[in-house]
Amino acid sequence: MKKILRKFHMSSIAILLFALSADAQVCEWQLINPTYSAVDPDGAGPATGSATFTLQIHTTSGVINNVNAISLGWSYQSASAMIPTSPGCAIVTNPANVTISPAFVTGGFSYNVNQCGVFNQTAGSQNFDRRTSGTLDGTSINLTTTWVDVFTVTLWALGSSNPEAGYVVINSGVGGSPAPFLTYEVADAAAMGYTVNSLTYNTPLQLGSAPLPVLFSSYDVKCSDKGASLVWSTETEVNSSHFEIQKSINGNEWTGIAK
Repeated sequence: MKKILRKFHMSSIAILLFALSADAQVCEWQLINPTYSAVDPDGAGPATGSATFTLQIHTTSGVINNVNAISLGWSYQSASAMIPTSPGCAIVTNPANVTISPAFVTGGFSYNVNQCGVFNQTAGSQNFDRRTSGTLDGTSINLTTTWVDVFTVTLWALGSSNPEAGYVVINSGVGGSPAPFLTYEVADAAAMGYTVNSLTYNTPLQLGSAPLPVLFSSYDVKCSDKGASLVWSTETEVNSSHFEIQKSINGNEWTGIAK
């Protein structure tokens, strides 16, 4: 009897260590590749154009095998964007405005989602009042450190100036980059859960006709005995290499004085 208990005890330890090792694995996801079209998608309706973005996911290290469920959501701004009239605001499986990537189609995944939940979230100085929340269920996919597209979303834009469709962000009531989202996770066929960090939280993704490479948060110029003092800060910078300071005597002709 003692030998049997000892074997059972050692088995329990092995199983516990395996569970802790699997649960320690971490994923990341991000919203990326924004596009915008000024073609009116609904004629006399409220939309002024359309925008798309893609959700991607990967592991921070190693491989998570046999993933078969991912709970996830993203937030948008109802003053700037809307869900296309098809599917509209309803709980839908594989809505027409969400295109699942080939990798997840091969894995047998479908997306069950409500895209019009009323929500209140602030991220990266932007306010969001609508959220999409749902579950991507499938047969199996292996996640690695290589980014893989999950799906691409189409929104109808309501604005007339950049960013016409506002901003989108991975939504969460708790957590955010660089901490895990406690309300969403990845699960495998053995029902092990894995936390997911967001790389599109503190810096929401801009959806518009001409996203600026630099978004300034403050700019101040003061005169001093030694000349003008310039101080500025930025909220976001994308594909920017340097700043150039110019001066002008007449306001029409400018000359670079510093880089």
